[in-house]
Amino acid sequence: MIKSMNRKLCYLKRNLFKGIFGALVCVASNTVNAEIIFHNGYQLDNESNIISDPYGIEWLRWSETSNIKDLYKTYLDYTSDGWQLANNFQMSRLFNDFNFGIEFDEDPSTTQYLRINDGPIENLNSPTWIFLELFGSTTTKGYVYSDEETGRYEEVSDKIGITAMFADDYTDRYQYLNTATVSDDYFFHYKYSDGGELFDTEGYHDGIIGLYGASGADLFGENDTSFAFVRALSTTEVPEPKGLLLFALFFFAGFQILSAKIGIKLFGAHRQ
Repeated sequence: MIKSMNRKLCYLKRNLFKGIFGALVCVASNTVNAEIIFHNGYQLDNESNIISDPYGIEWLRWSETSNIKDLYKTYLDYTSDGWQLANNFQMSRLFNDFNFGIEFDEDPSTTQYLRINDGPIENLNSPTWIFLELFGSTTTKGYVYSDEETGRYEEVSDKIGITAMFADDYTDRYQYLNTATVSDDYFFHYKYSDGGELFDTEGYHDGIIGLYGASGADLFGENDTSFAFVRALSTTEVPEPKGLLLFALFFFAGFQILSAKIGIKLFGAHRQ
């Protein structure tokens, strides 16, 4: 009978440890999955869609406010929750941290941009794609147009990028805004007739990386831009996943008490 009890306890111990190990693996997996991308000190939490930067600032992912109808209401909703529009210094520092290829200054009245064009070979480790992974993107759908009568043909692929409004420090913080754009190049194919001569051309339209000062953007109306919202990094500590660990400890303690009552130690030898 004692031998049979020992076998049962060994079986229970094995399954207990499997359960504890499984719980710890689940906790670790959830912790890892919460951070989908990290670049040069910028870290995205894919659950909150908030990016923390190395300077103690949180950025709301730009795609969170894309394709909205009421810009002013959205602005008020977020600013009442502690967000504010990024200023020119923060935006120029952000772009410079991604090493796009030029040095952006913080002057709110200047426009600075560069064109990118890598054709059909996409480098998913390029600054453009890493930025869009972090801050999100919108897609302008491509199209195909054909007119057999005139011989005109147009084909344009999807355009992937993001544009966000940020503060113009020379004026009211929301009356007139600056804009930031990050977009990839995209394919085109055109056929058309001009003066009896047929033209057939294809290639890639340039992508644009730019900060547009005095752009004249405002919150009154509809457009396809997003907001570049920032706020001070939250100092609230994230609670540790103690629930499963406490459950495992209580379960372990109960098992130890049970085994002691019937005369067998969990980690010791059988008592004679």
